[in-house]
Amino acid sequence: MRSPLEALSDALASLKLAVVVMAALGVACAVATFYEAQHGTAAAQRVFYQSPWFTFLLALLAVNVLWSVVKRYPWNAHNTGFLLAHAGILMILGGSVYSLHGGLDGRMALLEGETGDRVGLSRETLRVSLPGGRAAEVPVAFHDRAPAPGARIELPGTGATVVVEEFRPHVRVSESLGEGDDEAAPLNPALHFTLSTPFLTQDGWLMAADPAHREASFGPVVFSFHHAAQKDVAAVAPPSTGNGLAFRLLADGSLRYALAAANGPSSAGAVEMGRPIQTPWMQMTVTVDRLLRRAAMRRVVVRAPLPAREEDRRPAVRVRLEGAPATASEWLTWGDVRPLRG
Repeated sequence: MRSPLEALSDALASLKLAVVVMAALGVACAVATFYEAQHGTAAAQRVFYQSPWFTFLLALLAVNVLWSVVKRYPWNAHNTGFLLAHAGILMILGGSVYSLHGGLDGRMALLEGETGDRVGLSRETLRVSLPGGRAAEVPVAFHDRAPAPGARIELPGTGATVVVEEFRPHVRVSESLGEGDDEAAPLNPALHFTLSTPFLTQDGWLMAADPAHREASFGPVVFSFHHAAQKDVAAVAPPSTGNGLAFRLLADGSLRYALAAANGPSSAGAVEMGRPIQTPWMQMTVTVDRLLRRAAMRRVVVRAPLPAREEDRRPAVRVRLEGAPATASEWLTWGDVRPLRG
């Protein structure tokens, strides 16, 4: 009569166990494929491929393969092919487990002909940089377990603590410019304009203090905005295209424009809010309807219905810092980098 250990040894090395485990893995992978098509890769990884039960099936298959090799010991030359095949299966299973739990999964978006050296990783981490060069990075798992209001995340080596005030699994973020409330804030002029032609109507913002938003091009016409405090634009030169409409906020608070045309007369004058400025380009008119002297970005984060695919979700968490320094609350969305101010 066989002992319990012999029975267990025979069961672990049996072909029946191999067939059952491989059939279970096949069914799991088939279901995971349909699940991934509906919910996305990240959801399929978490629910199936990186789950404890899927890892257990892979480990059980590895034990079955290994034990079937051990049962044939001592080996001879006739077993060489058998040993190599089973060793290859074990390496594949080991690599699969390591890739699922220890590998990196990232994205790099490239257009044709482009090159890049940065990969965006999908890991959930919270990175904080503090004054004085102090920094900390801690892993979070908001997808798996939403943080409760008041949850505290200690930042090792900084003496600061992140306090979670609210978490939303998917949000819609809207940003708009408005007049800042701080009268002592530096001048940050911005104007909103609308250009109209018989074919289209388009609007935009120009910000005099921001080099990235100081100019805007619409076809062959360049629009720009400057203010009197900018010493480098004492005389606004026409753009290289020859067609341009430059706005300038003077020290007395008045707004003026200067129009330069490559094939037509130039003009200048005072800007009247809501009154169109006639141009010689394609029957185009330009209307300035808002002028902000201390423009500030207003950010609104609202809860939105969950999309089916996890990749399309934009989670957000409202946090504040306690310790050194203490800050006001701020919303952070996935992949967002924002300053927290006191």
